[in-house]
Parts: sequence; structure tokens; C-alpha cells
Amino acid sequence: YKTYPDILGSASILMRADIPRHITARGITAMRFATASVVAAGLLILAALWLLLKRTVVEPLSNFTAHVTSLGNNGHLQTNWHMQRNDEIGILAAEFNRMIEQLSEVRKKLVEQSYRSGMAEMASGVLHNVRNALNPMIVSIHELRRNFKNAPLEQIVFAQTELAQGDPSEERRRDLNHFLDLAHNNMVTLLHETQNNLADLTEKTAQIEKILADHEKFSHAERPLEKIDIEEMIHSSLSLLPDHLRKGMVIELDASIKNVGPVTSQRTSLLQVFTNILTNAAESHRRSKSSHGIVRISAKVDHVEGADCIHLQIYDNGDGIEAANLDRIFERGFSTKQDPSSGLGLHWCANTVAALKGRLYAESEGSGRGACFHLVLPRYA
Repeated sequence: YKTYPDILGSASILMRADIPRHITARGITAMRFATASVVAAGLLILAALWLLLKRTVVEPLSNFTAHVTSLGNNGHLQTNWHMQRNDEIGILAAEFNRMIEQLSEVRKKLVEQSYRSGMAEMASGVLHNVRNALNPMIVSIHELRRNFKNAPLEQIVFAQTELAQGDPSEERRRDLNHFLDLAHNNMVTLLHETQNNLADLTEKTAQIEKILADHEKFSHAERPLEKIDIEEMIHSSLSLLPDHLRKGMVIELDASIKNVGPVTSQRTSLLQVFTNILTNAAESHRRSKSSHGIVRISAKVDHVEGADCIHLQIYDNGDGIEAANLDRIFERGFSTKQDPSSGLGLHWCANTVAALKGRLYAESEGSGRGACFHLVLPRYA
């Protein structure tokens, strides 16, 4: 309350002011605000923690799960899980990649060993059966040789010559004719025995031919196909080349090798094909006596007969191929080298690539101008 005096100093006005003090209400409001602030701050912190956890733990583990699932579905063990981290998840990624590489190497060796074991077992069976059929043939041939060796051919010729040109006595003539009669009978017997032995040899030869024909179907059996990285295959082929061929030769891999993707093929056979082609390129460079041997490999995707294929071009700056020989270099036994054992490598490569549903051919502008081998293989779907 407040009084105000007039001009005479007497109280004239009484003023009253009412000020409400809702301390409890304000306290409740303040507590509610504080609670809401704490809750909001907690939610923000939780959201931040969730985002951080999702980014650093959940997403990497989800990606890892998807990667493992993909490996389980397609069986391709060449794809690494890239994770540049130094924490436990990074260590897990590195160890997993190392494990997959080891598993891939083991599987590759297992496939090759399985194929070689199968081929070795088949070859062993063929050789065993052929050897069993050859043994009696060898005996029959030795018997024929012994019989013909013991045949009195020289004596017969001598007796006939003496009867025809000489003037033997009657007793000598009678002895010679008697000898010729006996020799004739012996030769007739020998011819009959030889005929029987030859018939037996013919039958055994047919048996060997049948054995080989029965086993030939296995040589045409489909070999195990797998997903193969081209760049890895090229490096593996280079490691098989002799040191004297690798020296002085530079291998240039175009960036297109990485872009076209893998091929579907048989690892062991394709490795031998690459090795043969690279060996020919190195030898061509040595024959040209060039100081810098270059093998340049590029790739592109082609659409051949309704299917995607990878077209590899393997160029070398060697002594080249004459135009007349471009179609003949894949013939069996044809070679421009001096080595008498040559003429089989490219022929084998062409047949092997054809069996892998691919194609191998060559181009060259002539002698001294290098050559380019074209290898077309099915693309991995």
C-alpha cells in the first residue's frame, strides 16, 4: 500500500498494488522445462551416438554380412573386403581377406590337383589296359621274328642257284630237290603259322583300338570352369617363362584389362595358352634382334553370337608373320622355327581355346612388323 499527500500535506490518495507470487507454479514450469531440456539433450545425444555407431559399427558389419553372403552365393573368392581402419573391424577385414586369399589359393590348387589326378588316373588305366594287350602281341612278334630268322632262305636260294646254273650229279640233284621239297613244306607251314599269328595280331590291335576309343570320350569331357581374373592369369603365365625369355621383354597391361571383368574358363588350360603365346612373343622378339621387346595386352567386351565375350589383343613387336602363314601357324606340325619339336604349341592352343568355347587367331602386317594374337573368351556372367 502507498499513500500520497495533497498540497497541504494531508493524505489524499491510497494506492494498492497486488503482485501474485506463484512460486510453486513457476517451480513446476521450471522443472518441466529442465526435464524437457534433459530429455531433448538425451535424445540428441542418443541420436548422435546412434549415427556414430551406425557409421562406425553397424554399416561396416552390414556390408561385411552382405559380402559374406555374396561369397556364399556366387562362390567367387577373388573379391576382397576393403576397409581402411586400424580398429578391431579393420583387423577383422584384413584377416578375413587373408583367409579368403588362402582359401582361394587352396581351392585353385585343389581344382588343378583334382583335374590332374583324374587325368593321371585315366592315363594310368589306359596304359595298364594297353600294356596288357601289348604283351601277347610282343610275344607273337618275337616268335615271328625267330621263325623267319630260322627259315633256310639262303640255303633255298643257294640250292635253286646250283640246280639252275650248275651241273650237279644225279645224286646231288636228287638231294637238292629233296631239300627243296622239305624247305617248301617248312615254308608252307611257316606261312600258315605267320598267317595265324598275323590274324591274332590284328585281333589284338583291334582290341587296343577299342580300349583307346573307350577312353577317348573322357578326353572330351568338360573341364571344370571357373571365374578367372585376366590380370592374375597374365602374371601367373609370366612367372612360368624361362629367365632368358623374360629378360629384355617389357609387358604393358592396358587399363582396359581391369575394366572388362573376369572370364569363364579352365584355369590350367588357359594358363598354358597364355604361356604359349607369351613364349612365342618372346622368341619372336629374340629372332628380330630388337633391343626393346614389348608385349602390349589390351581387352574389350564384344558381343559374339548372342553372348558377351572378352576380346584380348596380345601385341608384340617381334619379327612378325608372313601373310601366307597367318592361317597355317595353327596347323599341326607347321612352324617357321628351326626346332624340329616346334609346330605343336599354337595348334594345341587353338584346339584348347575352341574347347573352351572361344577363338584364337593372329594378325600381322608382315615380316619385321610384329604380330597380334586375338584371344576371345566367354565373359563371366
